[in-house]
Amino acid sequence: MQDGSARLIHNADDGSLMIELNGPAITVDGIGGDVLFERLTAEGDMARPLWLSRQEIKVLSGMIGYILKQIDGGQLTIRPESDAALREILPRAQALAAASDSDAG
Repeated sequence: MQDGSARLIHNADDGSLMIELNGPAITVDGIGGDVLFERLTAEGDMARPLWLSRQEIKVLSGMIGYILKQIDGGQLTIRPESDAALREILPRAQALAAASDSDAG
């Protein structure tokens, strides 16, 4: 583990789940089938992951930024709740893209 963050790694091929903490890793074998990953948010909602490759997250982050620039420049209009959602997602997408860059290096 490079940055000391805890990680959950699901290997869909063999059905194992590895939990990496700051010490030894724990592996649970034989989970099998599809695994539904969810995270409880501070608001009490369930959030689900979106699995993206390094290239996909770079493209998605760039496209969100492009859309917001079009909105800010008056070339595009979308619903206010969609605008708010994109503005909330952009910093997280940018952080994932930056982390992907540092992971690759």
